[in-house]
Amino acid sequence: MRSGTIAFALGVLAAQWPAALPDTRYCWLLPAVVLLALRWPGLRLPALFVAGALWTLWRASLVLADALPPQLEGQTVVITGAVADLPERYADRIRFQFRIDDLELGAKRWNCCGTVRLDWRADSPPVLAPGERWRLHVRLKRTHGFSNPGGFDYEAWLFQQRIRATGYVVAEGRRVRLGREAAPVDTLRAVLRERLQEAIGGEPLSGVIMALAIGAREGIDQRQWRVFSRTNTGHLIAISGLHIGLIAAFGYLLGRWLWSLPAYTVLWIPAQRVGSLCAVIAAAAYCALAGFEVPAQRTLIMITAVALSLWRSRRARPFDTLTQALAAVLLIDPMAVMTVGFWLSFVAVAILMYGGGDGRHASWWRRYARVHVAMSIGLAPLLAFFFSQHPLAGPLANLLAVPWVSFVVVPLTLAGTALLAPLPFIGYWLLRGALLALDLAWRVLQPLAALDWAALVLPHPSPVVAFCAGVGAMLLLAPRGLPARALGLAWMAPLFLHAPPRPAPGDFWLTVLDVGQGLAAVVQTHERTLLFDTGPGFSDRFDAGAAVVVPYLRHTGVASIDRLVVSHGDFDHRGGLDSVLAQMPVATVLSGEPLPILHPDARQCRDGLTWAWDAVEFRMLGPPAGFVGHGNDASCVLSVRGRGGGALLTGDIEADAERGLINRHGARLRHEIMLAPHHGSTTSSTAPLLAAVRPRYVVFPVGYRNRWRFPAAAIVERYRRVRAEIFRTDRDGAVTLRVQASGIGAEGYRRAHRRFWMNE
Repeated sequence: MRSGTIAFALGVLAAQWPAALPDTRYCWLLPAVVLLALRWPGLRLPALFVAGALWTLWRASLVLADALPPQLEGQTVVITGAVADLPERYADRIRFQFRIDDLELGAKRWNCCGTVRLDWRADSPPVLAPGERWRLHVRLKRTHGFSNPGGFDYEAWLFQQRIRATGYVVAEGRRVRLGREAAPVDTLRAVLRERLQEAIGGEPLSGVIMALAIGAREGIDQRQWRVFSRTNTGHLIAISGLHIGLIAAFGYLLGRWLWSLPAYTVLWIPAQRVGSLCAVIAAAAYCALAGFEVPAQRTLIMITAVALSLWRSRRARPFDTLTQALAAVLLIDPMAVMTVGFWLSFVAVAILMYGGGDGRHASWWRRYARVHVAMSIGLAPLLAFFFSQHPLAGPLANLLAVPWVSFVVVPLTLAGTALLAPLPFIGYWLLRGALLALDLAWRVLQPLAALDWAALVLPHPSPVVAFCAGVGAMLLLAPRGLPARALGLAWMAPLFLHAPPRPAPGDFWLTVLDVGQGLAAVVQTHERTLLFDTGPGFSDRFDAGAAVVVPYLRHTGVASIDRLVVSHGDFDHRGGLDSVLAQMPVATVLSGEPLPILHPDARQCRDGLTWAWDAVEFRMLGPPAGFVGHGNDASCVLSVRGRGGGALLTGDIEADAERGLINRHGARLRHEIMLAPHHGSTTSSTAPLLAAVRPRYVVFPVGYRNRWRFPAAAIVERYRRVRAEIFRTDRDGAVTLRVQASGIGAEGYRRAHRRFWMNE
């Protein structure tokens, strides 16, 4: 069972890697391959591997079949369908999933799209209920996400959620509510959210309480997520396996006790069997509130397997139960392997079974502390691989927070939520008690997260380094008596000691990040790092600094920024500034125009400012000394020159500023690489500037289907006429240009790491 499940899982994993989906006609071989695995034991493992791959490809083809036709992108279409799942509510909009039953464009009807993700923006967003049927005017686009090393793969997440288009409700369009269809679980979650909002909605930690009660996490802000991330306590604010297990245990004990009360009932069915059935029912109910996410699925399946063993009066072996859960999850949803929660969930339980049970004769607190130390060691390779950090404060934070949240906060939350309707007074005060208990935990977690050593930044490990670290963790957590357990330290050492590649002295690397319609670029020399702009801010909860820039820097092993340049004050260039300053040490800050930057060494950049790092020369070419204007022409213009060539970073300068550059610097403007001024607007990239720079490579930092339609076709043609190789962040993802003595190498991250679910 174990080896077969692992072979099937490896097949599922292998099927995620093709750049294009293989011919789905091969999926018809799946029944024959399964029969082969059942009839010939010698071929069972390779047959199950192939079965896992074919199963995944078939399921993936069903999702891809719902793709939005390209000709419908950006068109105002009329859709009819129902609200799916629990809508996310924010101050200025509501975000929800909508199952399309009918799509019309003019007189033509289309059969496409399945479930889409929509935004409905309004000063007072409507209250949408799950199951409501609507007829809406919307604009849709195919799924597209930022594509950067170390960043969250939004496009993969949408694919895993079976969403192949996103869009928004057109403000001037007609909206018609058509009625309602049954959606009992999500309707219950919506009702509970309303009651919770009325009872505790104004409290700072109310978002955490809602996450624990019904799995709705939109109320947790960036600052709170940062604290949970740096202390490795994020699992406590989800409806996690631990919490579901506690509810199942409560259901088991309650069911067993109630069934035993009349005494004669145990003669019909033993009390432990009834208790096991109640445990499954209680766990399933709580999982439903969580929306059946992967950790919840895994826990429910494991509890069901244990309950079946109890029902049959057999002892369930832990690792067999875990592999049964793994097989069931992959059969239900083979795309679950695309989520971080899948890996953390299963690996954490495996660590608990493998390395958390040694020392049976030790005191309870020693065994309890060992569990958290084992988790910290065992999860280190995964945390480094997914998040480029290791929360050193995690064991201490979990040692204190796990019992408090699990045995105090969660019971008070669930009891208070359940009693809000029948006994509102008692329910309200139970929830107030949950908030008070959570606040006490927060007073411990927040100072821990603020410590400099709370989270160790680790460069993204290569597969070899991650594998070695996994072997080391298994050795360190092995049962006592195994020889040479201490060798695990040597196996794990590369995870913490390996140095990421850096340019040689005299060389530099320029990476233009994919931040949508905005700019964020990183210049790395042998030992120094410069950040040019921080990308846009999309809302008070989401900006490119936290979502793209900081994860990229951590991914590449950058623990601090030597110089941060904010080209000018437009929000698409400085929207992520606060997040970068909050999460990364920054030595000095330069800006093209005065900004409210909370930094002790912030000054304006002016023509003539120069410095050198690692034999690479940096020179500010604009704005000119004495410049007093604002806006695009106040942008910092930075020249970077190494042994193999130079790069010109231009911000949003327009024609007047370009003429000034030519007048002041003339032949000095010759650079091999150029960031297109103002994202390729028709007000920039004048012919005289291109004649002066003569770039071999040009990068347009633009967003997918941005409303300004940048870059303008005439500007792209202008760069083609000077024979520049063109890169676009919306098409190529993050663009890395390595300027070395041997020449210049250029690569687009999206093209180099293409997967079959990505749209062009």
